[in-house]
Amino acid sequence: MSSGFYEAIAIGVVGIIILISMIRFVRSFYVNPQKAMQLIRLSRKAYLIFTLFLSMNFVFAVGYILQILSEANNYDLVAILIYALGTAIFFTALSSVISKKYLP
Repeated sequence: MSSGFYEAIAIGVVGIIILISMIRFVRSFYVNPQKAMQLIRLSRKAYLIFTLFLSMNFVFAVGYILQILSEANNYDLVAILIYALGTAIFFTALSSVISKKYLP
């Protein structure tokens, strides 16, 4: 098996993790959006981190598309996968906090 096969598996696994974390976040957020935003805005630091991650998702999407379209080396792929896993962990933690407070 070539290294491209393992790269495809890694991208698929990270994509599934991001999808699951975003589904959990959207589910927990839309149960009570106003209270969820109050929880996020609880401190300036949490709001700044939340806004930063949302804006970095756009950067991640652009970088991912450019990585696919160009002849990138494995270091670019590893950096993208690490960022994607960090984003998934962030949204999983945020949705679990919201779920514990506001979900029945």
